[in-house]
Parts: sequence; structure tokens; C-alpha cells
Amino acid sequence: MKKGLLFLFIVSMAMSAYANGTSDAPAAAADGEKKWVVGFSQIGSESEWRTANTISVQNTFNDDPSFILIYSDAQQ
Repeated sequence: MKKGLLFLFIVSMAMSAYANGTSDAPAAAADGEKKWVVGFSQIGSESEWRTANTISVQNTFNDDPSFILIYSDAQQ
């Protein structure tokens, strides 16, 4: 279920970027393979849920070679 929600979030962000006139095309990697760049910023780690959510997002994108994850800890 988490991957399904994550997929819906990604699709909605891509559609939003497209609607705003920005490119939603994947970035070109050095080896010629196209990769999607995803940014994720977690507001904090004040609960076990947020920590687990961060780990889940990182694992999901780091396990898939077609994605590049840019992560930032917003630190409240």
C-alpha cells in the first residue's frame, strides 16, 4: 500500500509540474540511461512514524536504479 501511495504522489507531482509548464522529462545519466530525479524533504523525526516513512521513501527510490533521490532533513 505504501508503494501505491508513493506512486500516486509521484504521478500527481509530475502532473503538477507539467501543468505549470516545467519539464517532467527524466534527466539524462552519464551512461545514457534516463533517470528520474525525485526530491524528498521530511519535516522532522519527532516520531517513529516519520522515521519509518523516511526510511521507506529512501529504500524505495534507492532500490530502483531508474531514480535519483535527493533527500533533505528539514529539521523542523
